[in-house]
Order: sequence, then structure tokens, then C-alpha cells
Amino acid sequence: IVKDSLQKTLPVIEANLVENLIRGINPEGTTVEESLAYLGKRLVWPVVMVAKIDSFDQFSQGKSAEELQRVYTGLVKMVREMLPEPQRALAGYSSPGRVVTIISAEQSLTTTEQLRDFGEKLRQAIATNMPFTVTVGLGKRRMELDSIPLSYAEANLARRYLRHLQNNRVVSIDDVEDEAPGESGTSRYLVQRERLLVKAVQMNHKQDAHQLTNEIVDFLSQRYYTRPEAMKNHCAELVTLVAWGVIGDGSDEPTILNVLHEQVRALASWKTISEIRAWTLNSLAEMMTLVQGLSQRQDVMQTAVSYINKNYHRSDLSLAEVADAVSLSQSHFSSQFKAKVGLSYVKFLTSVRLDEAKKLLCTSDHSVTSIAEMVGYPNATNFYRHFQRDTGTTPAAYRETAGR
Repeated sequence: IVKDSLQKTLPVIEANLVENLIRGINPEGTTVEESLAYLGKRLVWPVVMVAKIDSFDQFSQGKSAEELQRVYTGLVKMVREMLPEPQRALAGYSSPGRVVTIISAEQSLTTTEQLRDFGEKLRQAIATNMPFTVTVGLGKRRMELDSIPLSYAEANLARRYLRHLQNNRVVSIDDVEDEAPGESGTSRYLVQRERLLVKAVQMNHKQDAHQLTNEIVDFLSQRYYTRPEAMKNHCAELVTLVAWGVIGDGSDEPTILNVLHEQVRALASWKTISEIRAWTLNSLAEMMTLVQGLSQRQDVMQTAVSYINKNYHRSDLSLAEVADAVSLSQSHFSSQFKAKVGLSYVKFLTSVRLDEAKKLLCTSDHSVTSIAEMVGYPNATNFYRHFQRDTGTTPAAYRETAGR
């Protein structure tokens, strides 16, 4: 009896956890890690895949809630059975007409092509065994569980972007490209406006952002005027895209994420189109007040560089410490640092330490071991290895060549 009860309960718990993760909400009364452990699951480098039933309104017409529930249950079961490593993934149904799968992008599903191949196998299996087809959207793989809402929004953006061309296909966010002006199609129009909005908020162009927000919300209000839940999902994805867009451009991540989580929690209480419309406008307006100016964002990496230059001599200086000093998560600091500085954090820190070591070798009588310690290498062997890799010679030979 207990085993049968668990078999019925676990899929529901898993589906609820999926819904919480894609919305950026912690499970009630527990943590994400505890929920995963209870399910016997783990997530590493999560990526979101969304399989949406094509022409769902037409398919669901005339079907009872019980009939649709059986369809959803069968679809989710098929997805779980096809996963190469189900213990490293979560799957659940998300209204309307979508199965959301959060996959650990590692081992056999590490690359975009491997994920796309899996999505294609799933698409074909559904077309063969179900009375409908699906369009599959793939987001990017992310380092942290907190980034799952972004991957989810990307998967839906990719799916919406090309569905006007052809349903029943697999689309990655990597397939989404900027459109030339004058292209027709409501899906393209909407995606263009969404991407322009993200850029306007990133650049702190408040007037443009306000105009684009109103255009998008008016469009969504007309499209979903009889389906408030569908509009709620779309608006939540829009606000999530904007939030992660400004985080990715250097704005304060903890502040933005806290605001986003509060906004998503508040959205659950709104039911009508007008309420959801007001929530979207207010949420994006609040986001705009938190966006740093362009000069401030550029200063973030300069602050990080200055921090490294002041503390490079400490052997325990870590990426986590520098990221915390500029109020960014480790993953976002790492990507932003490389984009702005041109080197990874580790390579930049190594170059600073070795440049200082070269100066000391040429201008002081300190021993090589002492110089190694002075520039952050308590292990002389490690210092020798880095120095020789950089210069092609030993520290002693470098000093001799320099005339000491």
C-alpha cells in the first residue's frame, strides 16, 4: 500500500517542483535540494526543454478535464521513459498544453546537438504514439538552479519564434536570430518587440522601454483575452527575460533576483487580464528603477580588476570573493569578466602575479621562493610551473637574462 501510494505521489511532487523551479519559487516548507533528494534526483548544469502540443486549442476542444488529464499523464510518462538518465532530470505538465523537462546537461546530453537529438527523438515518438504532434523548444544550459527560469523563458521564446513557419519541430534558442525590419508574422513581431525591450532596459532607455512594454502588453491582452492563464505564463516569461537580461549586462544580481521572485509570487494572486496587464507594467517599471546606468555597469569590472590588483599577493584570493565584492554571482561574474577583460579570471590573476614576479626578479635580491610567496604562490613548484609555461624559461634564468 505504501509503495503504491508513493508511486502515485512522487510524480505529483516532481511536477510541482518543476513548476516552482521554472517560476523561481522555493517549494513551500522545504528547499529545492531537499525536494530533489526526496525524489532521488540531482540536477547539474540544468537546461529546460518545453514540448508544446501543436494547435492545442483545437485539440482540447470538446474534451473533458479527465480526458485531458489522461493525455498529460501519458505524455509526461513518455518523456520520463525516454530520458537516458531519469535520475538527473525532472519532468512535469505545465498548463496550457506543455510538458516541461529540466535536464542535467552532462554526460550523454552535454552539448546543444546532443540535446537537440534527444528532443528530435522525443518529437518523433510523440508523433508516432500520440494523437497530436509537439513543437520542442530548448533553452541554454546554466550553471545554477536559480537560472532555470531563464532557460525556461528561452525555451519558450525559441518555440514561439519559429512556430509560424512550421510546427512539429525542435528549436533551440541558438536558432533565434535578429530579424530584418519589415518581416511579417505575429510571432516574429512579438519576439522582435521582446528582444528590443530587453535591450532598451539594459541600456536604461526608459522612454523606449515604456513604449515597448505597452505595445507588448496590449498585443498579449488581445491575443489572450479569453485565456488569462496563458497570458499569465507569457508575461511571467517576459519579465524573467528582462530580469536576466539586465543581470547578464552587469546589474546587481541579488537585488534583481529578489525583486523577480517577489513579483512572480505576487502574480499568482491575479486572475483577470486587466490585473495581469497591470502586474506586467508595474513589474517592468520596477525593474527599470533598479537598472544601473551604462557608466556604472562598465565600472563593475574595473572595480573587480582593482580588487584583484590589490589582493593578488594573497594565495587564498578566489573568484567567489571577487564576485562577492562586486555583488555578482560566480557564474555571471565569470562570464562578464571574460567578456569585458578578454581573459578568464584565473588567467588574468595568473598574469598579474607573473608580471609582478618578473618585476621583482629584475629589481630585487629576494630569492625565487620568497618572490613566489610575495605574489601569491606559497608552493614554489606551482610558481615554477606557471612561470615556465608563460615565459619558456625558469625564474632564475629569467633573472640572469635580465642582468641580475
